[in-house]
Amino acid sequence: MTLGRGALRKLGIQLREARESTGLSGRALAARLGNWSQAKVSRIENGVVSSTVEDIEAMLDALAITGDRREAILALAEEASESTVSWRVLHKGGIARWQYELDQLLRRAAQVRHFQPMLVPGLMQTAEYARQVLDLTNWTGQKDVDAAVVARLARQQILFEPTCPQYHYLLGEIGLRWRPSNSVAVHRAQLDRIVTVSALPAVTMQVLQADSPNASLGLHGFRIYDFADEAEPTVVFVETISGEITISEPDNVATYIATWNQLLKAALSPEDSTTYVQQMASKLIDQ
Repeated sequence: MTLGRGALRKLGIQLREARESTGLSGRALAARLGNWSQAKVSRIENGVVSSTVEDIEAMLDALAITGDRREAILALAEEASESTVSWRVLHKGGIARWQYELDQLLRRAAQVRHFQPMLVPGLMQTAEYARQVLDLTNWTGQKDVDAAVVARLARQQILFEPTCPQYHYLLGEIGLRWRPSNSVAVHRAQLDRIVTVSALPAVTMQVLQADSPNASLGLHGFRIYDFADEAEPTVVFVETISGEITISEPDNVATYIATWNQLLKAALSPEDSTTYVQQMASKLIDQ
């Protein structure tokens, strides 16, 4: 999964070269840093995980790196902690491959908080809904939409697995009412699918009605990932028309968590949310 991947790779290379120039091993550096593990040092140097600027500063302090070299490395750390990657880059190799990378990210998570105000999230989508959404949002003109649909549906299997992270959905009313085509049958099937997925042990689903207090705070969708590995800080992903923003700077992450909590206060309870979606589907049947 790309977490400002280019900057992360460059940052890792610079840190590894800085460490090697001092003659320290990764294990020795971890020991200097106190409660760090050698694995954490290795993951950062290999560009596998995003880290806070404070972590990078601690590494540079332990290595006694100063001057221009320190400033250059810290600039890379800032770039890696909050960056935008275009869909052209993310979809390189096809949309189906991107689905695989999303799956690998999810399998590292302990908890995901997903606010989606405008459409149904991928892990809840039916095949036909997924196909229409992927067609509609195929900004880069990829030719593998059918393969991407298959890959997206395969990703949904994780929700049924014992090791699935806790997944908390907050769905906006507008997104529930929106349909990618004029087909009532597709819309009805999609609402039924939401109810089914919401009943899974690892899933919590709540609905944010359009006229709810605090609803205006939801300016755009976002996903907050908390990881099982303590070496990985909490990360926020924000999808835009042009690409995906990765946010790991602690103060900005805290802002998203606070926004999530405020939105959640205004949402229906999980039980009332399920009833709300069922009633919406029922009204479609009457049309």
